[in-house]
Amino acid sequence: MSAGTQRKVAALLEVFGIYAAGQLVAFILAKLLGIPLYNPITDLTSQSTPLEFRQITLKLLGVLFVQYAGWFIPILLTGWWYRRRMLKQYGLTLSSLPLKFYLVGGVILLSFSELPTQVLSLLQSIHPLGEQAAWREALYSLNWNSLEFWLLMAVGSFGLIPLLEELFYRGYIQTRLEEDFGGPTAIVATAVLFSLSHSQYYILNAYNLGMLAAILFSTVAWGYLFHRTRSLLITIIPHILVNLPVKGVLQWVLPVTMLLVCIFAWKEIYKYLSDFARLLKDMPQKWQAAAVVLVVGLFAVGYALFGDVFILLGILFFLAALLLEWLDKRRTRSHAT
Repeated sequence: MSAGTQRKVAALLEVFGIYAAGQLVAFILAKLLGIPLYNPITDLTSQSTPLEFRQITLKLLGVLFVQYAGWFIPILLTGWWYRRRMLKQYGLTLSSLPLKFYLVGGVILLSFSELPTQVLSLLQSIHPLGEQAAWREALYSLNWNSLEFWLLMAVGSFGLIPLLEELFYRGYIQTRLEEDFGGPTAIVATAVLFSLSHSQYYILNAYNLGMLAAILFSTVAWGYLFHRTRSLLITIIPHILVNLPVKGVLQWVLPVTMLLVCIFAWKEIYKYLSDFARLLKDMPQKWQAAAVVLVVGLFAVGYALFGDVFILLGILFFLAALLLEWLDKRRTRSHAT
């Protein structure tokens, strides 16, 4: 196995290992802290009260803490040991660009990338295209006129979740894959993994399949802008905005506003689309990129359907990645001397 191939295998194994085995770390932390490790959002029903909102919010905070600690602990330790990665290499930087660029760019990115999602949601509200997950159905029948509801959404939707997800998926996974596979492969593979991690859409009907396709479209766009700027702020802003729950007349206003923004900013959008097309066209070893994306997709579906088995496999993946990375470090040191 050549050194380049070894690094690529190590990158995939590390990502798969941390994604799966990180849940074992989360499970251990949850047991130590007495936190039930399940998604409390699924407790939502159309009769949920403000008191139940508070209880679900507190449970969700605990679950998110152990879940992302289970991922970030091995990510930071491995990154520092293997390649001395600093926090700014995970996207925690402004990259010398003005804040105005991120605010304006985030709104344009939201309008372009999330327009299909908003149109699909509008169609679903007019004429249901298929069954949704029970908790999503319950969400739109709840009373939104309470502070407790918006606190729950701040934790579970538009506040905390975008920060954690962007740091994990774009900040870590895309960055790690890009180190050894290059930008285009990393962008698409990360978008596939992110999209298929939304197992609430694993109900086979037009709505859920459309949502998975729409999420894939939007996160390819997010990944490309992160690739260009190296700052997570450009993806966090649209992620926060798109996760804001809306209903009623706002479901009509939002897609119309997005369309107007796209029309107004068509030159900037065309410029970035052309650049992304060139990036894909100039990509070497396209067959290899397609194989990586396929493997990542199969892993994501397998994990969603057979999580316990993949957690055990994740331990083996992670140990194998550490071995390959140790061999790479040793080879690099020997060449340096």
